[in-house]
Amino acid sequence: MWAGVHVYQQIAAKALNAWLARGYAVVAPDYQGLGTPGGHPYMNARSQLHTVVDAVRAIHHLKPYSFSKNWYVMGHSQGGAASIKVAASGQKDAPEFNLRGAIALAPGSYQYEGIAEYVASNSQITTNVAAFFPIVLLGAEAADPLLAPANLVSPEMGEILNHARSRCLSELQSDLKQAPKTVFNSNVNLAPLTNYLKEQSIENMKPTVPVLLVQGEKDQLVDYRGTYAYYQQVCTKQKSIVFHLVKNGDHRDSLRQSEFLIGNFIHSVEQGKALSTCATK
Repeated sequence: MWAGVHVYQQIAAKALNAWLARGYAVVAPDYQGLGTPGGHPYMNARSQLHTVVDAVRAIHHLKPYSFSKNWYVMGHSQGGAASIKVAASGQKDAPEFNLRGAIALAPGSYQYEGIAEYVASNSQITTNVAAFFPIVLLGAEAADPLLAPANLVSPEMGEILNHARSRCLSELQSDLKQAPKTVFNSNVNLAPLTNYLKEQSIENMKPTVPVLLVQGEKDQLVDYRGTYAYYQQVCTKQKSIVFHLVKNGDHRDSLRQSEFLIGNFIHSVEQGKALSTCATK
């Protein structure tokens, strides 16, 4: 059944099947620029919000089917950040529907500007960082061409940046054998870039619906400390939020565990007794 299917898709399928088993329709959109002409504005909060909300709108035009106006959003990693943005702005963006809650699994982009600051302040970055950073730069450029990352980076990094325009992250990671000695040109003004990245950070987002946060303790891609810091921030706003730590869990374990966690969360929301762990964690 799963021959030739990427292992991540297998994990995601199990997580989504848990929703289907509860009678929900599942809408799983690609983001803007993935599989379509033009660049992908990776981690752009507004783009991700509209991608999700517009997909929900679209399914209500799928005839002859009829769907409830009540809906939940769930996402992992980049999708986790999208879920938090939807939790903050989804009801306002789509007032014709009833957003009930949000599940954010290992959400990226806490203090998103930190990656640019890290790269700028470290004389020697790893190949993994060197492969990933162009995705950040090109995503920013797709959202705001005036950021022009090609004018910011060194010639050595510029080659990697150009290579990234036609490659997936996994290809960049396998192709890149050595990190560049310098990333940015000397005396370059990084303020427009870091300001843009900061605007996409989840700490700017204040949920208006109950949120379930799930985070792996040993996640090497999304730092547990950032997710927990965001959770604590939301707690100070007296918002309904549940934090579930996956002990020793990696980046994908939050997605693996979601099928076992959504039941209680949905039940509490539908009973009007939204849970919160703020007083206990």
